[in-house]
Amino acid sequence: MAVLRKGELGPFDIPEPGLASLASEATMMSDRKRHERWTEADDELLRAMSQAGKSITLITVKLNRPMASIKARATDLRISIPGTEIGQRRKR
Repeated sequence: MAVLRKGELGPFDIPEPGLASLASEATMMSDRKRHERWTEADDELLRAMSQAGKSITLITVKLNRPMASIKARATDLRISIPGTEIGQRRKR
């Protein structure tokens, strides 16, 4: 049986944070970015990433904004984000 040093997780060591941990950090951020106004550069990045088919998780990490804020801005700008239509009723 191997003895682990403090801070070592053995076979569970994770060398770099993955998208899920980055997204959770972005959604649990302080109010610093939550109430900051959207810039043209932010809007352009949101458009470019959604047109490229990037996920809402990746967009959240890149823009460093809460997911709800990104969804609201996308709705205002009439931008479709892949994967956000799940669970919504279809129009007939």
